[in-house]
Amino acid sequence: MSRTPLLLVLLLSLPVFAGCANRSGCQGDACSRAEPDNGRLVIWWSPGMRGGLGSPEHPLDHTVVPLEN
Repeated sequence: MSRTPLLLVLLLSLPVFAGCANRSGCQGDACSRAEPDNGRLVIWWSPGMRGGLGSPEHPLDHTVVPLEN
């Protein structure tokens, strides 16, 4: 029995599994997003509710609210 089809399937599936591999570090907007903690709440606004937040050049998509004990 020839191993060529098995080898071919293995080689073609490697890019698929490589795309699912976990990459170390942070990429994209997720790195700069505010995270809530015990002292603050982060409210993420949908695009339709962002009017008046920030400036036209730098619109805000979230608001950080400090919490009182």
